[in-house]
Parts: sequence; C-alpha cells; structure tokens
Amino acid sequence: MAHGKASVIIPAFNEAERIGKVLSAMPKGYEVIVVDDHSSDGTGRIAKSHGAKVIRNETNLGQCDSLIAGMEAAKGGIIVTMDADGEHDPRDIPKLVKAMRKYKADMVLGERQCLPRWEEKAIAWLVRRRVKGITDATTGFRAVKKEAMQRTGFDRKAYGALTILGLAKNGMKISSVPITPMPRRIHSRTSGWKVFMALLHVAKAAAFW
Repeated sequence: MAHGKASVIIPAFNEAERIGKVLSAMPKGYEVIVVDDHSSDGTGRIAKSHGAKVIRNETNLGQCDSLIAGMEAAKGGIIVTMDADGEHDPRDIPKLVKAMRKYKADMVLGERQCLPRWEEKAIAWLVRRRVKGITDATTGFRAVKKEAMQRTGFDRKAYGALTILGLAKNGMKISSVPITPMPRRIHSRTSGWKVFMALLHVAKAAAFW
C-alpha cells in the first residue's frame, strides 16, 4: 500500500497562524487537501503556498461538512483526517497507514490516552457498548478506506463516533494506535445544546444497532 495512495484531509477555519507549521511537517508522497471553511485570515492562501490542494467553502459549513467535501475530492484509496490547529503530528501519518496494512483494518484511530472533556469520555463509553476496545471515539486523527466510507455513507451529524458505529455494524474492522497530542490553542467551549445532540445521536445509533 504505497503512500501515494493515501490522501490527507485537513479542515481549517481561520488557522493562518498554524496551518503553515502543520503542512511543513507533512511527510512527502501524500495528496494533501485543505478544506478552507470560509476563513477570513488567509488560511487557504498559506495552505496553497505549502503545496496543498485547497477547497474553499462558499459559506462556513463546519468541520463535518468540510471533511466530507475533502473526502469526496480525494483521489487516494485511504483517507487520513487530521486537525489544522497543530494537535496532531503529521509525522504520525505513516503509523496510521502502516497499521491499516498490519491489522487488515478498514479504519485505524489515532487514540489519545487522555480525553480532555467529559462528553468525549461519555461518547467513548457509548461506542464501546458496541465496539469493544474503543477508548477514543472522537479523535479527529484517523485513517479509513474511502471504499468503506462510500459503502456506509457520509454522515454529517457526528462524523467521528457515528462513522465508527456504522463501519462496525457493517462488519468492518476497526483498530487503533496510540498518539501523543501536541500542545495547541484552547478552543471555545462547545455549547451545551450541541453536546446534548451529539450524545443523543450516538446513543440512538448504539441502541438501534
């Protein structure tokens, strides 16, 4: 499975201060697609200057829709998704891709050893009721076969956890490798309503297996 057959998708919104550093550390040989979610700070321009293919959303669509736009445009048979804020180390990408071959997996999660938010722990618990061994269901750093995503469908409600449940329900294999998150900026707190809805979607998906 050659590196050239993998595409890296990075959704980005106003990440001009960080996207250049992320792309500078990118291993050679991957198709890199930055989905500029209608940034106002030159994120897309900086990404282009580092050799990335840039897709710009005409309006701010959010992370899930941006990821899906990148996946639909990707040429690689393997899709690697990661954040633009520097939390994920691009040098770990080969680790995820190699683990897919080693474990014959349809998806490999880059699992954090410590989840920072209670809702992430709750979602991991819900997913684990159906998919044993999952300790981080909300990691944004993962590798997945594009064919597997096309077979199960792209879901815009809660890409991370619902994708895991959808793949597992369809008999696909999910594995993981540990990663060490890099220091990053502090994001604004997610609204209580969004947290509630995310938990509700995952709970329903796990219950109606």
